[in-house]
Amino acid sequence: MVDVSIIKYLGRVGEGIIALININFLNDEFTFDATFYYTDTEMILTVSDEVEEVIGDIKQHPNYTEILKLCLKKVVPYNEMINSIDPLDVKPYLKAIFPDENFE
Repeated sequence: MVDVSIIKYLGRVGEGIIALININFLNDEFTFDATFYYTDTEMILTVSDEVEEVIGDIKQHPNYTEILKLCLKKVVPYNEMINSIDPLDVKPYLKAIFPDENFE
């Protein structure tokens, strides 16, 4: 059994929305964070390399389709969200990686 929860909407990227999600494999007591990007016609689930070392390619996982369906059920629908969400601000992430650089 799998459960998905939305941690945070990160922002608009291009014509889509990116959200930070948590995926919990309840039977295995294994949980991890991922990003879920969605538009009105497509969706992309991305996990870290470290997670894929444990579970393999996420797209080949037996629960992949179930995870995508759960994501779609839990996120705010695209048409309701796209005009109200700000563009993704990458400055905080860049500053965390490159603290000595100025990204103003």
